[in-house]
Amino acid sequence: MKRLLSLVLSLCLVMSLCAVNISAYSVTGKKTGTNHTIGKYYYSDNDVPYITDADTLGDDLPRAFVVFHNGEHSELSYYGFENMGKDYYKVREYVEINGVGLINGKDESLISADAAAIDYIGSGDNISDRYLRVVIAEDTTENEKEAIMSIKETVQYMEYDMEEGLYTGYAMIYDLEKKDYVPDLVITETDKNCINPCADNLIYNHDGKSELISPEGKVLAEFDDEIKVSNITDGYFCFGNSIYNSEGKATFEGEKDFSLAGGKADHAVFCNTTYDSGSTTYTLFNGEGNPICVLPYSVYDCGGGVVKAVNNDDETILLTLDGTELFRSKEGIFEAVPGIWYCETEDDVYTLIDKDGIMGENFTDNKSPLVHFSNGRIFVINDRDFTLDLSKYEDYSVKDNSVVIAKSKKGNYTAFDLFTGKKITDGTYTKMNKTGDALFCMTEDETWDIYELTATE
Repeated sequence: MKRLLSLVLSLCLVMSLCAVNISAYSVTGKKTGTNHTIGKYYYSDNDVPYITDADTLGDDLPRAFVVFHNGEHSELSYYGFENMGKDYYKVREYVEINGVGLINGKDESLISADAAAIDYIGSGDNISDRYLRVVIAEDTTENEKEAIMSIKETVQYMEYDMEEGLYTGYAMIYDLEKKDYVPDLVITETDKNCINPCADNLIYNHDGKSELISPEGKVLAEFDDEIKVSNITDGYFCFGNSIYNSEGKATFEGEKDFSLAGGKADHAVFCNTTYDSGSTTYTLFNGEGNPICVLPYSVYDCGGGVVKAVNNDDETILLTLDGTELFRSKEGIFEAVPGIWYCETEDDVYTLIDKDGIMGENFTDNKSPLVHFSNGRIFVINDRDFTLDLSKYEDYSVKDNSVVIAKSKKGNYTAFDLFTGKKITDGTYTKMNKTGDALFCMTEDETWDIYELTATE
């Protein structure tokens, strides 16, 4: 049994905000399962709940059933699994190669367990929640240039049972919405970032060119050079001196080449650089090509209506989209969650900033750059103050910078939303754990209630 627990813990990657997809500013819980007699199962902070199959316990790797958000469990048992968010689960069969599949919370087998790796496509802030890259490994190789995937001992993979080394093969793109692969799209490029989402379409870089591809596999537009991954966002991209929407239509053509400053969809911001008489200016445009502002600073990032720039004195500056300065520091400034930035002004002393200015400063009692505590109260993001009183609780923890789980002196648990301070659950539960985008809560009669979490702006 310890071997099973060790296996599951080693397979589960740390769930970041992607699990709940926080774009600010509230998290609510809908009770999707009530009074379920799931039985005894083991879990950790980021684990997938499971129950063991007593009939299949063997000498090597025991199997287990995945527990879904509705309290039911999978009909089939597996050797390993990983929560991919939204009640999707990678599952693992114990074979030497290509033993990974995908099931959903309705216990539908979406991808049979004959893949080597399954992951969402995209990079940086532009990660798809619709498309998956499914790798089929064919053989080992020593040539890194022809390897489509690698397995390293130092990294914990869902696919870790495969022998360490490099593998040749190919990849396909699975569409979760259509529950099928994108037609006529087989990828042999070894760079996993060769394909990226742009709203509901795909941008595929290969053979020194780019194609914009629809979910039906239709090529909507072609470009004679590869589109930089860093210039693609959810809804728009830029190529050369033009900005395009996700359908491949040019929304604006400028005199200079564009680069993506940051933001998503209707909040995407593009940058155009002009050099004149030894000075440099940076003009910001929205996705439709409308000028937003002109800045004398190098623009590095943009998110939640805030522009991050650096001046010639190596000061980092946050500004609104109209150029109004919000905050500046010689220390680094980073985004905690989309739209909320932080600066460590001294060792373990933090300031929080958003598009309206400084949210709070001189925080010294910190659980993380976003989670701050003072005199028994926790800092509630939307209130911009220490309004959530936890003084009557014995202990608390914060999961994924979004959900506060507080333990009372009687040993009961309550969940709160870090952004609003509101209760997500009542305080009657004897156990509580956040797994991906769900809360599993044990009642006093040892049955389980399950809350599916949703983040809204």
